[in-house]
Amino acid sequence: GGGTRGCRGGGGGGARASAASSADDQRRALEEGVGKLARRRLREHMLSLMLEPAELDECWRLLRAHASPPASPLDERIDYAGFCRVADAMPARLDRHFFGAE
Repeated sequence: GGGTRGCRGGGGGGARASAASSADDQRRALEEGVGKLARRRLREHMLSLMLEPAELDECWRLLRAHASPPASPLDERIDYAGFCRVADAMPARLDRHFFGAE
């Protein structure tokens, strides 16, 4: 009885555990690599959306130039036509994120 129980599959259990551990390590390494790649791509994407100082100044200038008449001295608004003129004057790379309907 008891002696054969310890012999059954004796060496295989350790090999299976080692293979499973190795597979887990590979999966973790792959997940880390994918995570790093995703963070890098997101960072690059966000950097591409940043306005250069001159672009930001131009955007503010255009927004102020095309503002709608204020309802009060503290009210600053822009109508759709003015907004479209500002969007048309800005770099094309900003269209979707700053001037799109998302």
